[in-house]
Amino acid sequence: MSHLHLDESLKTLSDEELKQRIKTLERHVMIGEQDFYEKRAQYKKHPNETNLTFLLNTAETAIDRYARLREHYLEYISRLEKALKESKS
Repeated sequence: MSHLHLDESLKTLSDEELKQRIKTLERHVMIGEQDFYEKRAQYKKHPNETNLTFLLNTAETAIDRYARLREHYLEYISRLEKALKESKS
């Protein structure tokens, strides 16, 4: 799934819903980071194929979470820029 474009469904969310989603994603990102560092430490202690697979899967999940969070931030910034432009008119 490509995250290079904004998810159109984000545009239908209210500002409050978008902010809540951002907070939720921020927590998911923090958990993903912790999971990654734990799996990396485990792999360093016991470098085997199973631990490497866990590490790679965890890294993929963390990257996906960052991408979704970025997408939500871009939508939020777009709304702020639009509101600023309208307030100057």
